[in-house]
Amino acid sequence: VPIFQEQVMQLAIVAAGFTPGEADQLRRAMAAWRRSGDLAQFEPDGRVRLHGRADDVISIRGGDKVPTAPFENALQTTLCLTGACVLTVVNTKRGVEETHAVLETSLPVDETLLRDIVGTFPFKVARVRIIARLPRNGAGKIDRIALRANIMPRGMEQAA
Repeated sequence: VPIFQEQVMQLAIVAAGFTPGEADQLRRAMAAWRRSGDLAQFEPDGRVRLHGRADDVISIRGGDKVPTAPFENALQTTLCLTGACVLTVVNTKRGVEETHAVLETSLPVDETLLRDIVGTFPFKVARVRIIARLPRNGAGKIDRIALRANIMPRGMEQAA
């Protein structure tokens, strides 16, 4: 159902107790998200927390799409990593899509804890790679294209 920015502002004031200024911040943030594809939420202190991009999703059974950011955040915070990326690639040798997790750390990873975390995901992780540095773009975000090109094993392609 389409909703207009003014309706969101009114809903934020009435239902969430936002001040008119906070509602206007929400409106401005919504306009920015539409342009950038970033997913974010307001924190209780008024700051905006980015959760990833709308196009970073994984298809699961039933055709549902789930964003990768919550899974990346779970890996990063629980395992004390400097970065994490969950992405889908096509294994051209096997003719199937696979989900991979690439972890950025220079420290040992608790494999039992890693298995426990990955076991809670609503999709199967076919492979976990641990590397010292994830490729990043000029804005500091993980460069998924470079990651797929340079890190993924031969026979793996980006999923459509």
